Amino acid sequence: MPRITPVPTTRVSDVLVQSRLLTQMQFDQQELFRIQTQVSTGQRFFLPSENAPAALRAITLQTLIERKDQVYVNLQTNQSFLSATDAALSEVSQLINDIRGAASSVVGVTSSDAQRQSVVNEIDEALRQLVNTGNQNFRGRYLFAGSRTTTEPFEQGTDFVAYHGNEDVLRSFSDLDVLFETSVHGSAVFGAISDPVRGSSDLNPVVTANTLLADVNGGQGVRKGSISISDGTNVSIVDLSSAVTLGDVIRQIEAHPPAGREITATLTQQGLQLEIDPAGGGNFSVTEVGGGRTAADLGILETNGTLTAPILGDDLNPRLKATTSLDHILGSRATARLVSAGANNDLVLTAATNGPQFNGAAIQLVDDSLLQAAGGLTAGNETVEFDAAARSARASVAWPGALNDMLLSAVTPGTDFNDVAIEVANQAGGAGLVNGAGASYDAASKTLTITLDNTDGAITAGAIRDAIEADGNFTVAFDNSLESGNDGSGTIDGATVTTGEIGNTGNSGGAAGTLYIHVQSGVSTAAQVAEAINEEGTFTAQIDPHDAITAAQAGLGAVDVTATASAAGGSGIAVDRSSGIRIENGGATYVIDFDEAESIQDVVNTLNASGAGVLAQINENGTGINIRSRLSGSDFSIGENGGTTAAELGIRSFTESTKLADLNHGFGVTDEPGADFIIERNDGTQLEIDLAGATTIADVLERINGHSDNQDPATAVTARLATFGNGIELVDDNPGGGASLTVHRAAGRIAAEQLGFIPAGQATSSAPAAVAPTGVAVLAGSNNDLQITANQAGTEYGGTRLVFVADPGSGDAASVNFSSPPNTLTVEIDPGVTRAVTVRDAISAHGLFTATLESEGSGNDGTGTISETGEVPGAALTSGQPQILTGSDVNPVESKGVFTGLLRLRQALVDNNTGEIGRAMELLDGGLETVQFARSEIGARQQGLDALQARLEDEKIELQSSLSKEIDVDLTEAISQMTARQIAFQASLQTAAGMLRLTLLDFL
Repeated sequence: MPRITPVPTTRVSDVLVQSRLLTQMQFDQQELFRIQTQVSTGQRFFLPSENAPAALRAITLQTLIERKDQVYVNLQTNQSFLSATDAALSEVSQLINDIRGAASSVVGVTSSDAQRQSVVNEIDEALRQLVNTGNQNFRGRYLFAGSRTTTEPFEQGTDFVAYHGNEDVLRSFSDLDVLFETSVHGSAVFGAISDPVRGSSDLNPVVTANTLLADVNGGQGVRKGSISISDGTNVSIVDLSSAVTLGDVIRQIEAHPPAGREITATLTQQGLQLEIDPAGGGNFSVTEVGGGRTAADLGILETNGTLTAPILGDDLNPRLKATTSLDHILGSRATARLVSAGANNDLVLTAATNGPQFNGAAIQLVDDSLLQAAGGLTAGNETVEFDAAARSARASVAWPGALNDMLLSAVTPGTDFNDVAIEVANQAGGAGLVNGAGASYDAASKTLTITLDNTDGAITAGAIRDAIEADGNFTVAFDNSLESGNDGSGTIDGATVTTGEIGNTGNSGGAAGTLYIHVQSGVSTAAQVAEAINEEGTFTAQIDPHDAITAAQAGLGAVDVTATASAAGGSGIAVDRSSGIRIENGGATYVIDFDEAESIQDVVNTLNASGAGVLAQINENGTGINIRSRLSGSDFSIGENGGTTAAELGIRSFTESTKLADLNHGFGVTDEPGADFIIERNDGTQLEIDLAGATTIADVLERINGHSDNQDPATAVTARLATFGNGIELVDDNPGGGASLTVHRAAGRIAAEQLGFIPAGQATSSAPAAVAPTGVAVLAGSNNDLQITANQAGTEYGGTRLVFVADPGSGDAASVNFSSPPNTLTVEIDPGVTRAVTVRDAISAHGLFTATLESEGSGNDGTGTISETGEVPGAALTSGQPQILTGSDVNPVESKGVFTGLLRLRQALVDNNTGEIGRAMELLDGGLETVQFARSEIGARQQGLDALQARLEDEKIELQSSLSKEIDVDLTEAISQMTARQIAFQASLQTAAGMLRLTLLDFL
């Protein structure tokens, strides 16, 4: 019988019912699949979108675990490197101890040469083993090469061991963002690099617009902030927090003056200078804002005010950098600002070299058209001359007619006769005039008046010249700029000549040390003038940017011919680049010059690439250069090469400030009561030198130069530092002395040996003989060349010039005269008649010089005549050479490590030098201590790595646990959910089955 089902309370379509049932079944299936996947994989989710917060935490934890894993690998890898290094150092320690014991057994008079030689052989083998140990390569990396892991660090030479590594260490991560050292370099273990020859000079760079604020004040920098600038009424706050260079500071200050005022900020060689426009009055000051220190750090703090005077900043003392120019150290250059009326035409001039020699130098613009009748130069052809001597003011006067133009020059050099107007006046009848002309100078009006007889139609140029010179203030020469043959024979018509000003001296005269710039008045531009100044070279010039309206217009304005300036601010010296230095290292001498060097980095690179086995670096304070030796077992020193380069750069290893106690590797100089050594001059005088109280080389020099019996300049011996290399140099330039300059050891004293005057084991040391000046005169013609030599050795006649003077009609004769200064040998001859043999005999007979025929054996018989007069080019005599006794360098530097100790010990054993054996043993002990310290350092690092590994393992466990909480599934809960979801899915299926099989009969 048919079933009767309840009628639903709401009408629902079959489609909706089917849709709802299918949706429920799909959801149940999806959930059942998700839970089944969780149970099968053990993970709660697979897509971040399933649980975004947990996914984010999991990703972070997974990344952290991966990084920790890499750190753990780093620790294991570097633990192996440290273990290998420790094993190598263990071998070094044992080897040194063995050698030390063997050497100790053969010290003393009881040991034989054979016993000492056996230890020498052991040392040779030990050196070979140590070099091999130092070159140990582990896992493709040299352990002791620093960061040069692919470079074999040690190389054994005949008497030294060279180190080619560096002092960098390799670092690796021991934790996130935490680095630790994983290597030790050869210098730290073997003492492979010497103590430095420290830069003793503060190279004191000048400041430029590009100087970084971080580099000033010795590298302390500037505490950035704001400064307050006031004119006494208005205040401007200038924010300098974004400034990076001094140029930025200048631009910010000039861009933010007090209201209605103008500030000009410039750089001196040392710091900042601020100027306020003086017309506005007030009280110019710079103060801090709040508790800032910016103004003080910039050296421009001025709380009291200067009225309208400039604020001159303090020395900013910038740090020496690799990019510092050699032109910007050891002092400053004189500068001047040439200001012309108008805009776009001001110039800043800077002397080409450091030093005070150009302080006070005048810069003058000269109207070139005033100096010649031809009209002067045109713009673009400006000329520049620097004259060290005072120059007379000049003016050209062009008269009507021909062969009469004149060039007037003031009798007195200097500026007193600048801007003198030259005027013409007429006088009827010529009363009081001589030959129709007269002249008078009025100092009050600075006017030279030339008076002409206006009734004379033919006044000679000579008469006018005579009148001007008779006045006594000017001399006259005839100007041939228009007429090359102008001899003054022309005349001037006094009746028709135009009266009034016909010339002016302008700015043509100057004091000693003046830079004259010849221009076309009103036309020559600042850019054209700057180009001419730069081409001349005494000064360099650039356009003053403060005077430019726009950058494009800078330098285009015409200069003012009346503008003048004076240079100031020069100090110090210019670096001697050409002489260079001498480095003694490894038994070899290296001469290094810096001709091509432009910066400090160039100097450092030149030294490091010189092959001298040195390491040059800028010191930690940023004030100079330190130089160290890479060679163990050899003496290292830096000296001069005839100039002052080493002293200027502060890198000379033997100076006046060197302490006597440091000489001879620390053995010092023995001072006992009484004379310590004796200097015998070449005149036989003996100077007993007592070093009592002397502590430095300067004291030794003073004892010699200040000796009471050594004060006559004609016979005194001079003590100084060696001009080539190092050591103390004694100079005896007494041409009358018949003996040799000699140093004697005082009885029972060794001070002369310790100071380097006398070689070890000798009682005396003498200087080489003096050398007489000599020169060769190569003359026109044949069979007439001469060689001339001073009869006295030394420098007295050095540089003597040979000058021939004509004595027509004297025949084959010669007269000789010598004058000084400058040293000049004058020979009067009859040109074309006097023979060379005649000159030879006359010079020799004079007595001061001996003349011989040059290349006499090659055909020169002296029969040739001498036809030319004047100074003979290239014939000047050499400077000569006095007697010079140069002591040895007793202040060498050495590396203090095991290699040096072994090499010194080897040589000491060969020489059986007990004192040196003891010093070598001390070096070995110090080297062993260095090795042991390195081992302890490595052991401490290994212990630290062990602790880090254990900590990382614990951290990894904690991180894995945290990650598990975020992504791992709870299996019990998941299985329960799966069972429930299966039941729900089964219910959905049953419900769907029952619903979907209903027919219409079910509703009947």
